[in-house]
Amino acid sequence: MNYSRVPHFRSKLRWAASVLLLLLLPGPPEQQASATPAADPAVLIRQLTDGKLTVRDAAVEGLLALGPEALEAIEQAIPAATGEAAFRLPLIAEAIARTASNRMLELEPENSPRSATAAGPFSLAVQRVDRLGISGYRLLVRLQWPPPLEPVLLRLPLVSVVAEGTAGEAVPVPGRQGTVEPLLIAGRHWVDLPIRLGPPPAAVMKLNSLRGTVECWLPGIEHRFMLPLQTTRGGLPPTSSEPGPTRSLAGLSVQCRGWSIESGGPATTTCRVELSARFPEPSEALASHRAWLADRQPQLLLPTGRVVAASDHRVVSRNSQGLTIAASFALTANQLPRGTLVTWRLPLGVQQVPVDFWLRSVSLSEQADGEN
Repeated sequence: MNYSRVPHFRSKLRWAASVLLLLLLPGPPEQQASATPAADPAVLIRQLTDGKLTVRDAAVEGLLALGPEALEAIEQAIPAATGEAAFRLPLIAEAIARTASNRMLELEPENSPRSATAAGPFSLAVQRVDRLGISGYRLLVRLQWPPPLEPVLLRLPLVSVVAEGTAGEAVPVPGRQGTVEPLLIAGRHWVDLPIRLGPPPAAVMKLNSLRGTVECWLPGIEHRFMLPLQTTRGGLPPTSSEPGPTRSLAGLSVQCRGWSIESGGPATTTCRVELSARFPEPSEALASHRAWLADRQPQLLLPTGRVVAASDHRVVSRNSQGLTIAASFALTANQLPRGTLVTWRLPLGVQQVPVDFWLRSVSLSEQADGEN
């Protein structure tokens, strides 16, 4: 894989995490503790309020080293945190989320053809070339990525596509104001992008260069948010109209807006819960016609450890920064046990990644290798 010919998008993604790390570790190297910090996230979180700077800095290092393993404890600690811990914990969570998400972009492409050249873990190669008579050619270009990457939106703006012959002749790209947006299928780690070329200059039967940029929206690592369903002594929802519990992590805020119990008979009860999720920045990946986030169903976690799946859920409202859903759960008791949690697994953010590609020596006289 040759990365020297494409923009270094990895360095852009690392920039924000680097800034966070500088904020998290303000002390000079000689002031930081040399001892190996404890591996228990709860212990490390308590050490963020220690009177010694070396202990606090070592606790930050320890939490960062634990990575996603520390996120659940951090999430639980943030609402009650005070002082320096209240300042550092959200930054630590964001740094962990960004670092873990960026590491996914360091993966090497799997089973990519030698002719494939694209940025990061993506590979791209021409699968098929079709002659369209006197009107030009149609190239079917396959973009692949390794798991666990799961793009939720891909676009190829045709204005970014540049095709040149062996002597640098420009090959026209009709409809340059258009965009190719392929359908993404769950569990399939590739898509085909059709690119139409106009008739090339005379005697041009090979492209010396075909380059462009695919816009890719990738969700970050996932986290299971857990919010208590506050109850009265009778196991019923409180009558107060105050906002329900909220959990925030790495800029994503999740709230239990309310819940209710409806009896369906002597042996069945329906629990209805309303949840909202709000991301820190608007994103086209969260647009109202995209279902990937709305398809994520919450669950109830009973004190016994039993998990109750949602019998149905629907979107109440949504915008480019998140959504509100209502979910129903079928129970066998007419009360909700005290200590019941509602859980919702969501990605900690969505980042837009430019996937720059440059393909060389693309023959227009016959079908490309790898046709299927």
